[in-house]
Amino acid sequence: MARGVGLGLSIVERIARVLHCELTLKSKSGDGSCFAVEVPRAAAAQALKTAPLSRLEVGRLDGMVVLCIDNERAVLSGMETLLNGWGCRVLKGADLVQAVAALEASGLEPDGLLVDYHLDTGDGLAAIRALRRRICEADGSEIPAIVITADRSPHIREQARAEGAHVLNKPIKPASLRALMTQWRVQRVAAE
Repeated sequence: MARGVGLGLSIVERIARVLHCELTLKSKSGDGSCFAVEVPRAAAAQALKTAPLSRLEVGRLDGMVVLCIDNERAVLSGMETLLNGWGCRVLKGADLVQAVAALEASGLEPDGLLVDYHLDTGDGLAAIRALRRRICEADGSEIPAIVITADRSPHIREQARAEGAHVLNKPIKPASLRALMTQWRVQRVAAE
């Protein structure tokens, strides 16, 4: 059994002090120790009631419009299911032409782009450039984009960085995707 270095109590003690909460300790020789910080629930609930609504919703993806491009129908369907579960509105296409058609049919402006790098025609970065020109030419803003690829070549990451796009490697971890999409919402709130 590994022996501890004694950091547990000091860490918990600092947390309790910062939160102005009571610290309790239960210890049994040879069995270890259990530290607990008791946090009043009513204070947290009151803080949520008084926090500005826009700040509470920053981490939520409800209502976000996402344009997805992937040449594999099953991947598009899976992405749509995931994003719909997060409250997003999904526009999709197997290529740039279909994506533009879906965008025009919806009459919506996307909050972000999720584009596979390897498409049947062209690549995802070219599609992102074309979409940004089409959508953002009026106001000069830049729609956030994520390039999705199984290719881990450094040149793809460098090209994406040059385009101001993030890269997520397949298989995608939903938590990583959600974190990047949450940044889109945070950036938009900060700009307003």
